[in-house]
Amino acid sequence: MIFEELVCKSLKEKGHQVELQVGCSGYRIDLAIVDPEHPGRYLLGIECDGATYHRAKTARDRDKLRESVLHQLGWEIHRIWSIDWWENPQREIERIEEALAAAQTKLEARNKSPINAIVQPPSRIAKNIVVQPTPQEVPSITNARQYLVCELPLVSKTQEEFYFESNNSIIYKQISDIIKVEGPISHSLLCRRIISTWGMSKVGSRIDSRIQNLAANMKLKTTKSDSMVYYWPEQIEPKDYTIFRTPHIEKRDIKDIPPEEIRNAAIEILNNQISLPESDLIREAAKLIGFRKGAKVDMRIRSEVDRLIKDGFAMRGIGGSIVVTK
Repeated sequence: MIFEELVCKSLKEKGHQVELQVGCSGYRIDLAIVDPEHPGRYLLGIECDGATYHRAKTARDRDKLRESVLHQLGWEIHRIWSIDWWENPQREIERIEEALAAAQTKLEARNKSPINAIVQPPSRIAKNIVVQPTPQEVPSITNARQYLVCELPLVSKTQEEFYFESNNSIIYKQISDIIKVEGPISHSLLCRRIISTWGMSKVGSRIDSRIQNLAANMKLKTTKSDSMVYYWPEQIEPKDYTIFRTPHIEKRDIKDIPPEEIRNAAIEILNNQISLPESDLIREAAKLIGFRKGAKVDMRIRSEVDRLIKDGFAMRGIGGSIVVTK
Protein backbone atom coordinates (compact mmCIF):
# COMPACT_ATOMS: atom_id res chain seq x y z
CA MET A 1 0.00 0.00 0.00
CA ILE A 2 1.55 3.31 -1.10
CA PHE A 3 1.64 6.50 0.97
CA GLU A 4 -1.45 8.07 -0.62
CA GLU A 5 -3.44 4.87 -0.12
CA LEU A 6 -2.51 4.75 3.57
CA VAL A 7 -3.74 8.32 4.04
CA CYS A 8 -6.88 7.52 2.05
CA LYS A 9 -7.59 4.42 4.16
CA SER A 10 -7.14 6.36 7.41
CA LEU A 11 -9.51 9.10 6.24
CA LYS A 12 -12.13 6.56 5.17
CA GLU A 13 -11.89 4.95 8.61
CA LYS A 14 -12.79 8.40 9.99
CA GLY A 15 -15.95 8.32 7.88
CA HIS A 16 -14.85 10.54 4.99
CA GLN A 17 -15.59 9.77 1.36
CA VAL A 18 -12.25 10.07 -0.41
CA GLU A 19 -11.25 9.72 -4.04
CA LEU A 20 -7.73 9.01 -5.29
CA GLN A 21 -5.99 10.73 -8.19
CA VAL A 22 -8.63 13.26 -9.17
CA GLY A 23 -7.75 14.54 -12.62
CA CYS A 24 -6.39 13.15 -15.85
CA SER A 25 -3.12 13.27 -17.78
CA GLY A 26 -0.53 15.74 -16.58
CA TYR A 27 -1.12 16.86 -13.02
CA ARG A 28 -3.49 15.14 -10.60
CA ILE A 29 -4.62 15.91 -7.08
CA ASP A 30 -3.60 12.93 -4.96
CA LEU A 31 -6.69 12.79 -2.73
CA ALA A 32 -10.00 14.65 -2.74
CA ILE A 33 -12.51 14.62 0.13
CA VAL A 34 -16.14 14.72 -0.98
CA ASP A 35 -18.58 17.16 0.63
CA PRO A 36 -20.98 14.84 2.56
CA GLU A 37 -23.84 17.36 2.30
CA HIS A 38 -23.31 17.90 -1.41
CA PRO A 39 -21.79 14.69 -2.89
CA GLY A 40 -21.43 16.39 -6.25
CA ARG A 41 -18.48 18.49 -5.08
CA TYR A 42 -15.22 18.30 -3.15
CA LEU A 43 -14.35 20.06 0.10
CA LEU A 44 -10.58 19.57 0.20
CA GLY A 45 -7.77 18.46 -2.08
CA ILE A 46 -4.76 16.77 -0.47
CA GLU A 47 -1.27 16.72 -1.96
CA CYS A 48 0.92 13.86 -0.67
CA ASP A 49 4.55 14.87 -1.07
CA GLY A 50 6.98 12.01 -0.54
CA ALA A 51 10.76 12.14 -0.73
CA THR A 52 10.59 11.93 -4.53
CA TYR A 53 9.54 15.57 -4.34
CA HIS A 54 12.25 18.09 -3.54
CA ARG A 55 11.91 21.74 -2.64
CA ALA A 56 14.04 22.98 -5.50
CA LYS A 57 13.17 26.36 -7.01
CA THR A 58 11.38 24.77 -9.96
CA ALA A 59 9.26 22.75 -7.54
CA ARG A 60 8.38 25.82 -5.47
CA ASP A 61 7.47 27.75 -8.61
CA ARG A 62 5.40 24.82 -9.79
CA ASP A 63 3.53 24.78 -6.48
CA LYS A 64 2.72 28.47 -6.68
CA LEU A 65 1.35 28.13 -10.19
CA ARG A 66 -0.67 24.99 -9.51
CA GLU A 67 -2.12 26.15 -6.22
CA SER A 68 -2.98 29.54 -7.70
CA VAL A 69 -4.91 27.95 -10.55
CA LEU A 70 -6.48 25.33 -8.29
CA HIS A 71 -7.70 28.05 -5.94
CA GLN A 72 -9.21 29.84 -8.92
CA LEU A 73 -11.02 26.60 -9.75
CA GLY A 74 -12.40 26.52 -6.20
CA TRP A 75 -10.01 24.01 -4.63
CA GLU A 76 -8.81 24.23 -1.05
CA ILE A 77 -5.44 22.44 -0.90
CA HIS A 78 -3.75 20.79 2.08
CA ARG A 79 -0.24 19.37 1.81
CA ILE A 80 1.03 16.38 3.79
CA TRP A 81 4.63 15.16 3.87
CA SER A 82 5.49 11.47 4.05
CA ILE A 83 8.21 12.08 6.66
CA ASP A 84 5.62 13.69 8.97
CA TRP A 85 3.18 10.86 8.31
CA TRP A 86 5.66 8.12 9.21
CA GLU A 87 6.56 9.90 12.44
CA ASN A 88 3.02 10.58 13.63
CA PRO A 89 0.12 9.59 11.34
CA GLN A 90 -2.50 10.50 13.95
CA ARG A 91 -1.18 14.06 14.16
CA GLU A 92 -1.34 14.39 10.38
CA ILE A 93 -4.91 13.10 10.30
CA GLU A 94 -5.80 15.72 12.92
CA ARG A 95 -4.22 18.42 10.74
CA ILE A 96 -6.27 17.22 7.78
CA GLU A 97 -9.40 17.40 9.94
CA GLU A 98 -8.49 20.98 10.89
CA ALA A 99 -7.93 21.89 7.24
CA LEU A 100 -11.24 20.26 6.36
CA ALA A 101 -13.05 22.24 9.05
CA ALA A 102 -11.42 25.45 7.82
CA ALA A 103 -12.46 24.64 4.24
CA GLN A 104 -16.04 24.00 5.41
CA THR A 105 -16.10 27.32 7.29
CA LYS A 106 -14.74 29.15 4.27
CA LEU A 107 -17.32 27.50 2.03
CA GLU A 108 -20.18 28.48 4.34
CA ALA A 109 -18.94 32.07 4.45
CA ARG A 110 -18.62 32.08 0.68
CA ASN A 111 -22.18 30.81 0.25
CA LYS A 112 -23.49 33.70 2.39
CA SER A 113 -21.59 36.24 0.31
CA PRO A 114 -23.45 38.08 -2.49
CA ILE A 115 -20.55 37.26 -4.81
CA ASN A 116 -20.42 33.57 -3.96
CA ALA A 117 -21.04 32.60 -7.57
CA ILE A 118 -17.58 33.77 -8.60
CA VAL A 119 -15.71 30.85 -7.07
CA GLN A 120 -17.50 27.58 -6.36
CA PRO A 121 -16.06 24.43 -4.81
CA PRO A 122 -14.79 22.01 -7.46
CA SER A 123 -17.42 19.84 -9.06
CA ARG A 124 -16.96 16.08 -9.17
CA ILE A 125 -18.47 16.17 -12.65
CA ALA A 126 -15.70 18.51 -13.77
CA LYS A 127 -12.96 16.74 -11.86
CA ASN A 128 -10.93 16.15 -15.01
CA ILE A 129 -10.10 19.85 -15.21
CA VAL A 130 -6.42 19.79 -14.30
CA VAL A 131 -3.35 21.96 -14.28
CA GLN A 132 -0.94 20.87 -16.99
CA PRO A 133 2.66 21.41 -15.84
CA THR A 134 5.09 22.84 -18.33
CA PRO A 135 8.36 20.95 -18.93
CA GLN A 136 10.22 23.47 -16.75
CA GLU A 137 7.88 22.71 -13.86
CA VAL A 138 8.34 18.94 -13.78
CA PRO A 139 10.34 17.91 -10.68
CA SER A 140 13.87 16.90 -11.59
CA ILE A 141 14.16 14.09 -9.05
CA THR A 142 14.61 10.95 -11.14
CA ASN A 143 16.62 8.52 -9.01
CA ALA A 144 14.23 8.07 -6.07
CA ARG A 145 12.47 4.75 -5.74
CA GLN A 146 10.01 3.51 -3.15
CA TYR A 147 11.51 0.94 -0.79
CA LEU A 148 9.83 -2.43 -1.34
CA VAL A 149 9.57 -4.90 1.53
CA CYS A 150 9.82 -8.61 0.77
CA GLU A 151 6.76 -10.35 2.16
CA LEU A 152 7.81 -13.84 3.21
CA PRO A 153 5.39 -16.55 4.35
CA LEU A 154 5.57 -17.62 7.97
CA VAL A 155 7.56 -20.79 8.60
CA SER A 156 5.52 -23.55 10.23
CA LYS A 157 8.38 -24.81 12.38
CA THR A 158 9.55 -24.20 15.94
CA GLN A 159 12.16 -21.60 16.86
CA GLU A 160 14.59 -24.37 17.79
CA GLU A 161 14.20 -25.91 14.33
CA PHE A 162 15.64 -22.70 12.90
CA TYR A 163 19.06 -24.07 13.82
CA PHE A 164 18.59 -27.51 12.22
CA GLU A 165 20.79 -28.14 9.19
CA SER A 166 17.84 -29.86 7.55
CA ASN A 167 16.22 -26.42 7.31
CA ASN A 168 19.17 -24.71 5.61
CA SER A 169 17.36 -24.74 2.27
CA ILE A 170 14.48 -22.72 3.72
CA ILE A 171 16.83 -20.02 4.99
CA TYR A 172 18.85 -20.03 1.76
CA LYS A 173 15.66 -19.30 -0.17
CA GLN A 174 14.63 -16.60 2.30
CA ILE A 175 18.01 -14.88 1.93
CA SER A 176 17.76 -15.04 -1.86
CA ASP A 177 14.17 -13.77 -1.99
CA ILE A 178 14.85 -10.86 0.37
CA ILE A 179 17.92 -9.69 -1.53
CA LYS A 180 16.06 -9.83 -4.85
CA VAL A 181 13.38 -7.49 -3.51
CA GLU A 182 15.19 -5.35 -0.93
CA GLY A 183 18.81 -5.43 -2.03
CA PRO A 184 21.05 -3.69 -1.34
CA ILE A 185 20.14 -4.61 2.23
CA SER A 186 22.17 -4.61 5.43
CA HIS A 187 23.01 -7.86 7.18
CA SER A 188 21.19 -6.71 10.31
CA LEU A 189 17.97 -5.93 8.44
CA LEU A 190 18.21 -9.20 6.50
CA CYS A 191 18.44 -11.06 9.82
CA ARG A 192 15.40 -9.26 11.20
CA ARG A 193 13.38 -10.08 8.10
CA ILE A 194 14.23 -13.78 8.36
CA ILE A 195 13.63 -14.31 12.08
CA SER A 196 10.26 -12.57 11.92
CA THR A 197 9.02 -15.51 9.85
CA TRP A 198 10.27 -17.96 12.49
CA GLY A 199 8.38 -16.34 15.35
CA MET A 200 11.43 -14.58 16.80
CA SER A 201 11.98 -10.88 17.38
CA LYS A 202 15.54 -10.42 18.63
CA VAL A 203 18.71 -11.13 16.66
CA GLY A 204 21.16 -12.65 19.12
CA SER A 205 24.73 -13.69 18.38
CA ARG A 206 23.71 -17.27 17.63
CA ILE A 207 21.12 -16.21 15.05
CA ASP A 208 23.47 -13.64 13.56
CA SER A 209 26.24 -16.21 13.18
CA ARG A 210 23.94 -18.78 11.58
CA ILE A 211 22.61 -16.40 8.93
CA GLN A 212 26.07 -14.95 8.33
CA ASN A 213 27.50 -18.42 7.69
CA LEU A 214 24.70 -19.40 5.34
CA ALA A 215 25.02 -16.13 3.44
CA ALA A 216 28.78 -16.70 3.13
CA ASN A 217 28.10 -20.13 1.60
CA MET A 218 26.00 -18.43 -1.09
CA LYS A 219 28.94 -16.25 -2.19
CA LEU A 220 26.74 -13.18 -2.40
CA LYS A 221 27.80 -9.80 -3.74
CA THR A 222 28.62 -7.67 -0.69
CA THR A 223 30.01 -4.30 0.30
CA LYS A 224 31.23 -3.16 3.71
CA SER A 225 31.11 0.19 5.47
CA ASP A 226 32.56 0.45 8.95
CA SER A 227 31.10 -2.57 10.75
CA MET A 228 28.11 -2.97 8.42
CA VAL A 229 27.77 -5.52 5.61
CA TYR A 230 25.34 -4.97 2.72
CA TYR A 231 24.11 -7.66 0.33
CA TRP A 232 23.44 -6.77 -3.30
CA PRO A 233 21.36 -8.38 -6.06
CA GLU A 234 23.64 -10.13 -8.51
CA GLN A 235 22.65 -7.90 -11.44
CA ILE A 236 23.47 -4.62 -9.65
CA GLU A 237 26.98 -3.18 -9.59
CA PRO A 238 27.51 -1.02 -6.48
CA LYS A 239 29.80 1.39 -8.35
CA ASP A 240 27.08 2.00 -10.96
CA TYR A 241 24.23 2.33 -8.47
CA THR A 242 22.47 5.72 -8.75
CA ILE A 243 19.27 4.98 -6.81
CA PHE A 244 18.13 6.04 -3.36
CA ARG A 245 14.97 4.65 -1.79
CA THR A 246 12.24 6.32 0.20
CA PRO A 247 10.14 4.85 3.05
CA HIS A 248 7.04 2.87 2.17
CA ILE A 249 5.51 0.50 4.74
CA GLU A 250 8.28 1.09 7.26
CA LYS A 251 11.32 3.29 7.70
CA ARG A 252 14.81 1.79 7.79
CA ASP A 253 17.27 2.69 10.50
CA ILE A 254 19.95 5.08 9.23
CA LYS A 255 22.61 2.38 9.72
CA ASP A 256 20.66 0.02 7.45
CA ILE A 257 20.82 2.42 4.50
CA PRO A 258 23.78 1.63 2.22
CA PRO A 259 26.27 4.49 1.90
CA GLU A 260 25.70 4.48 -1.86
CA GLU A 261 22.07 5.49 -1.34
CA ILE A 262 22.99 8.34 0.99
CA ARG A 263 25.56 9.65 -1.46
CA ASN A 264 23.08 9.35 -4.31
CA ALA A 265 20.51 11.40 -2.38
CA ALA A 266 23.12 14.11 -1.72
CA ILE A 267 24.15 14.14 -5.39
CA GLU A 268 20.50 14.44 -6.43
CA ILE A 269 20.13 17.55 -4.29
CA LEU A 270 23.37 19.09 -5.54
CA ASN A 271 22.34 18.44 -9.14
CA ASN A 272 19.21 20.50 -8.44
CA GLN A 273 20.79 23.22 -6.32
CA ILE A 274 24.38 23.23 -7.67
CA SER A 275 25.69 24.53 -4.32
CA LEU A 276 24.44 24.33 -0.73
CA PRO A 277 25.84 25.00 2.75
CA GLU A 278 26.81 21.66 4.26
CA SER A 279 24.17 21.85 7.00
CA ASP A 280 21.44 22.46 4.40
CA LEU A 281 22.69 19.61 2.23
CA ILE A 282 22.64 17.24 5.20
CA ARG A 283 19.14 18.34 6.18
CA GLU A 284 17.76 17.95 2.65
CA ALA A 285 19.48 14.60 2.09
CA ALA A 286 17.96 13.36 5.35
CA LYS A 287 14.51 14.40 4.13
CA LEU A 288 14.93 12.57 0.85
CA ILE A 289 15.64 9.26 2.58
CA GLY A 290 12.92 9.80 5.18
CA PHE A 291 14.62 11.33 8.22
CA ARG A 292 14.60 14.50 10.23
CA LYS A 293 17.93 15.78 11.45
CA GLY A 294 19.44 14.07 14.47
CA ALA A 295 22.93 13.40 15.78
CA LYS A 296 23.23 9.89 14.30
CA VAL A 297 21.64 10.91 11.01
CA ASP A 298 23.81 14.03 10.69
CA MET A 299 26.99 12.10 11.43
CA ARG A 300 26.17 9.39 8.91
CA ILE A 301 25.25 11.78 6.10
CA ARG A 302 28.21 14.07 6.81
CA SER A 303 30.60 11.13 6.47
CA GLU A 304 29.12 10.30 3.05
CA VAL A 305 29.34 13.94 1.94
CA ASP A 306 33.02 13.82 2.92
CA ARG A 307 33.33 10.68 0.81
CA LEU A 308 31.79 12.47 -2.18
CA ILE A 309 34.37 15.23 -1.79
CA LYS A 310 37.20 12.73 -1.42
CA ASP A 311 36.09 10.88 -4.56
CA GLY A 312 35.83 14.09 -6.57
CA PHE A 313 32.05 14.20 -6.99
CA ALA A 314 31.79 17.40 -4.94
CA MET A 315 34.03 20.09 -3.49
CA ARG A 316 33.95 22.75 -0.81
CA GLY A 317 33.41 26.15 -2.36
CA ILE A 318 33.76 29.66 -1.03
CA GLY A 319 32.26 29.97 2.44
CA GLY A 320 32.23 26.21 2.94
CA SER A 321 29.30 25.47 0.64
CA ILE A 322 29.31 22.07 -1.05
CA VAL A 323 29.44 22.27 -4.83
CA VAL A 324 28.74 19.46 -7.29
CA THR A 325 31.63 18.80 -9.67
CA LYS A 326 30.50 15.83 -11.81
